[in-house]
Amino acid sequence: MEEHTSSDLLDAGSIPADSIILFPAKPPDQEECMSERKMPRPKVRDHVIFHDSLGVAHDAIITAAWDQDAMIEYPYVNLVVVSSDETKQDGYGRQIERYTSLGHGAANGACHGHYWRWPHETPNPARAPSSV
Repeated sequence: MEEHTSSDLLDAGSIPADSIILFPAKPPDQEECMSERKMPRPKVRDHVIFHDSLGVAHDAIITAAWDQDAMIEYPYVNLVVVSSDETKQDGYGRQIERYTSLGHGAANGACHGHYWRWPHETPNPARAPSSV
């Protein structure tokens, strides 16, 4: 059997040019894949990072995820964090704080606080308050 290159077949008219699919010479690097990858749907008990209104990051656990519609990439979530205030103690240990209806950092790109993100994601940059 005679071997042919793809250009030989195109030149001979055996394969229509618009049916050729080109592949990249090398696979994209991991960072490029991560930036274009769909994020997993958040669900109860997932570990996330919560940024409070000052932009301080806290480990958090999702207690509810709203709008699980496939059309919404980042649904709002409710979550719980262990209080960072050491004086908030009781017989069970450090008290917890609950936050509700939090948007994802990518959806709230303009704000530097009061949002959730996945642990591998970069936090939103801090911004100075705007003058009113």
